[in-house]
Amino acid sequence: VRLDETSDAEDLFDCSRRLFPMFSGQGLFPLLCMCNHACAPSVVTRFRSWKGATLVRVEALEDIPAGQELRLSYIDENEPLAVRAAALAPYGFVCDCPKCVRQLERQGKQVATS
Repeated sequence: VRLDETSDAEDLFDCSRRLFPMFSGQGLFPLLCMCNHACAPSVVTRFRSWKGATLVRVEALEDIPAGQELRLSYIDENEPLAVRAAALAPYGFVCDCPKCVRQLERQGKQVATS
């Protein structure tokens, strides 16, 4: 499933129906909205429905020190750097996670030695 700068609300709705076919409608999870993006996330989300309510659970992928920001991936973090950057661009996001910084530095060194 891919969304890009030409995607509109209908595309987003269609995408969400394919990703979460068991759910319909929309939800607002105030605490989840406070999590920022990282291509090397520290948490993942798990959605489920129970007694008519949709619940979201945030699970740590690693030990997270007290005070450290919880970051999840808004996109497919397995894509190449350029594809990830393009997927985030329409939303005004520029990822600064260690994975992206490392890959950008590697690209810069390759360009400098070419």
